[in-house]
Amino acid sequence: CAEHWGFNLHAATRVHGNDKQGREHLCRYILRPPLANDRLHILPGNKVELAFSTSAIVLNALALIARLAAIVPPPRRHSTRYFGVLSSHSAVRPLIVPDAAPPAEPADIDTAGFDVVCTRCQGPLRLIALVKEEAIIAKILGAMGLPTLPPRLASARAPPHQAELDWCN
Repeated sequence: CAEHWGFNLHAATRVHGNDKQGREHLCRYILRPPLANDRLHILPGNKVELAFSTSAIVLNALALIARLAAIVPPPRRHSTRYFGVLSSHSAVRPLIVPDAAPPAEPADIDTAGFDVVCTRCQGPLRLIALVKEEAIIAKILGAMGLPTLPPRLASARAPPHQAELDWCN
């Protein structure tokens, strides 16, 4: 656990994949809004007051939005960022972070230990080819009577109803 400048971090929470109640609790915690409603006050003149436990700051509404947007990770990037001695540019990082394990010897594809079986005869399957070219993939799928185009991406879900969010207040 750590606390600094009004922010706190509790990194010891773990939930097993089979723990449905634990997963639900963790998801509800993660989906909380970034600011508590009772700490945010809209003031006249396009100003916003954000109250902390012992102090408060007053910002222009766009300045608050800019600060919130700055902490959102960029798309298709890692959401975990390391600072201080754990940063990749830290001179003392090699003294703190252990060396990576040596790479494993490449295994023969026939003895790699994949437990893939045929759905018809239950016999073991082995990899005989890896097809990466789109035209060849489409030709093979078409010959098998399968769709040759990838599925259409679905749009994001609608926001939850207010009644579903009442638990966080």
